[in-house]
Amino acid sequence: MKIIILHFISLTCFALSSSAQDCNEELLAQKPGTWKGSQQGFIRNVTAADLTKEKAVIAAIHQMVSTNYKPIGCEVSYSKVFGKHLSAAKIWISDPLQYTMYILKFMCDINGTDKSKYHVQISTSTTVNIYANSIGWIGGLYAATLPEDEPRGYLKMKNKPQIKDGFYYSEETLGDSTKPKFIKEYQWLITYNDTLPFMYVSRKEYLLLTKIKLEKTIHQAGSSAAYYDKYLNNINNYLKSPKAN
Repeated sequence: MKIIILHFISLTCFALSSSAQDCNEELLAQKPGTWKGSQQGFIRNVTAADLTKEKAVIAAIHQMVSTNYKPIGCEVSYSKVFGKHLSAAKIWISDPLQYTMYILKFMCDINGTDKSKYHVQISTSTTVNIYANSIGWIGGLYAATLPEDEPRGYLKMKNKPQIKDGFYYSEETLGDSTKPKFIKEYQWLITYNDTLPFMYVSRKEYLLLTKIKLEKTIHQAGSSAAYYDKYLNNINNYLKSPKAN
């Protein structure tokens, strides 16, 4: 079994915002955090022999993270995923693995009778995902060959990863950044030999690839083929434009 890619999305515990009569927010925010693991990781389409090896990999990842990161003011609930969707690829080189951390803040219990009590947040948008043999943030790129009927043929990225501190790095704003509840996503990609596991395609290559798939769809559409003519015409017009190169 090969472990090909590790992908990190790193976020930290945010400052607490709720208040209560006797529960001190500042002290609660500095309280040593805790770790809580799920009892059973999600497992799908993995051989017994590979599962033993993969559990060892995830255990090593958890040991590395928990040794170097000491949570403050929150509980870190973590889960594990082993396995693959058989329809997602044709030939699998390695199983995709995933280790996820949910950062749950300590919050003052404003509804309880004892105002000195606090509780752990029940949900959060603050997460850390570590992937092996896959890249989840560009639509699911796996250590596998695409099936012949793969509808995409390409994957889209808003930003190209850039080398930073020895790793490929990118970031993305999810939602409206002018609003107070927007989410920032940070991504680190670690690869073998500093080589990306994908290639960029030009606009022309993208158009030609789309044209081939569209022509195949038209051939199979029968009486409704005319519906797709306008899309095929648009592609042909774009291919004639200097901007297509």
